Amino acid sequence: MMRKIGLGSCLWLLIVNVSFESASNDLSSNAQKGLIADKASEKNIINKQVIPASKLIIVTLDGLRWQEVFTGADTLLLKDSEVVSNTQTLENKFGAKDAVQRALKLMPFFHRVLKKQGVLIGNPIDNQSVKLTNDYYFSYPGYIEIYTGKVDPKIVSNAKVKTDTPNILELLQNKHQYPNKVAFFGSWDVFPYIMRRGEHEVIINTGFESLAPNLAGLTQKADIEHLQQLNMIFNNTPSPWETVRLDAFTHAYAMTYLRNVKPQVMAISYGDTDDFAHDGEYDQYLHAAHRTDKMIAELWNYIQHDPYYKNQTHLLITSDHGRGSSKADWQHHASEKAVQGYMKGLSKFPKGIIGSDQVWIAGIGPNIKSAPQGRFDDVKLTQFAPTALVLLGECQLATNLAQPISEILETNPCD
Repeated sequence: MMRKIGLGSCLWLLIVNVSFESASNDLSSNAQKGLIADKASEKNIINKQVIPASKLIIVTLDGLRWQEVFTGADTLLLKDSEVVSNTQTLENKFGAKDAVQRALKLMPFFHRVLKKQGVLIGNPIDNQSVKLTNDYYFSYPGYIEIYTGKVDPKIVSNAKVKTDTPNILELLQNKHQYPNKVAFFGSWDVFPYIMRRGEHEVIINTGFESLAPNLAGLTQKADIEHLQQLNMIFNNTPSPWETVRLDAFTHAYAMTYLRNVKPQVMAISYGDTDDFAHDGEYDQYLHAAHRTDKMIAELWNYIQHDPYYKNQTHLLITSDHGRGSSKADWQHHASEKAVQGYMKGLSKFPKGIIGSDQVWIAGIGPNIKSAPQGRFDDVKLTQFAPTALVLLGECQLATNLAQPISEILETNPCD
């Protein structure tokens, strides 16, 4: 995504976090688990014998750099008062001399659970590489890669133009005709165009759309009233950005749908990380990454406690693009081609934002290896979608796409 209105006030986050915990935690008896402590996730060991798994959850974190994922808070930006409002407070929370400890502080679920029980790849320090295939290095083309396994040459901007390229959610919906069992929740209001609303029956909730109780599968009066309360808070809480809602609402709506409708396949696209980065607020960018780690921990803990999902679900996570690596360019992302056209506002970087094509992939589930050993030195983001399809055993739908990332699989049912 691109920068919207640069407000980035902590007040907005306080309102939303209070609203999220007071409203969404009452939507079902399961919700009282809240944001489960990350160490509790370590106890949810996966039964690797249940293969193939029939459910899939895809999660994306918009514009989260590999640097924070693998090494935690940037030691220079962490102390920079130009991009951090209170450097001492931030350093106390996320700082450490050792990169491993910084990463653990920032994203404990990623490093205590995903990295140990599943896979976390794309660390250039370990000579790993997960890169974009598209020519632009911004959001819309990146999401096309994630959700279709292809590059759409017609998508050259973030404009609200519907892509012609079918995504894997609609392919699954069209094949199986799941009733409300394939769903997409996202913070950005361009997603209806990316996900091709109107071309299929996938449930899509994005941007500034509230969630109707009947769509969420609610029948009990108390649950309906609590969702209505959440909708009221959402509709009366302004976002810092013109086209993106805060992730706390996206998460609350997605979890409500997950608990009550129990979809076979669902995708959740969070956006706070990218927008706070564009606003130049490194502290809020880190807080957003940390919050999203907790949200994903809650998601996985719920999956591993619900009999419908436990040991039958794969969770795949990635990002649509990277960012720059210095104080001058960490806020930005664009290729050399992009800065000559749609992203010409970054023309002071004639070579584009170096490194913003570098992303990462994480995953966990019964057919995903635990801490697999492999080179992972030439992985492309276009391999994400076919890997997701292969994990579902959808070999025919994966045909004519890039090769799946076979090195992370316990078995490849499509071999």
